[in-house]
Amino acid sequence: MGDTAVEVTLSIRAEHAEGPLWDAATVRLWWVDITGQRVHCFDPATGNHSSWATAGQPGGVVLSTAGEPVVASPEGLAVLDRATGTMDLRDPIEQDRPENRANDVKTDGQGRAWVGTMAFDKRPRNAALYRVDGAKVTCAAERLTICDGPAFDEPQGRLYLADTAMFVVDVFDLDPATGALAGGPA
Repeated sequence: MGDTAVEVTLSIRAEHAEGPLWDAATVRLWWVDITGQRVHCFDPATGNHSSWATAGQPGGVVLSTAGEPVVASPEGLAVLDRATGTMDLRDPIEQDRPENRANDVKTDGQGRAWVGTMAFDKRPRNAALYRVDGAKVTCAAERLTICDGPAFDEPQGRLYLADTAMFVVDVFDLDPATGALAGGPA
């Protein structure tokens, strides 16, 4: 790194900042503060920073095809109304597991959301990865501990998924057309 110049463009305090998402269409950076219970958006061109409080710990944020922020809330995927700060739950996830929360969310090239979960107490093998395609929620991988950082290599037909507590990155075979997974952890 040596002589690389670094410039602070936004100085805020966060308790547990995660899930950066660069929106090339609006040239803005989105992220969440999990334990601070906030969703953030920063416009580097103007220096404008906006944030919204959440009712629980947000696990991440993605944008819908209409550009709406969709937050991985403890209850599932919820659309954030930037004007009012309210969230409208659209896709419930793990309603039968109140001990869990969403821990991350990313979208693939087909626009499907992939939501990872974890137990608040980090209980081993109590989490999962879910694929949300329209209104259909499918459990894609189970018996995870802290499901984190889904990343896609669609040309190679792979999904990479970190299980942070287990110090592993699992590789799944991914059918980009259907979102079906094969392989992964035993």
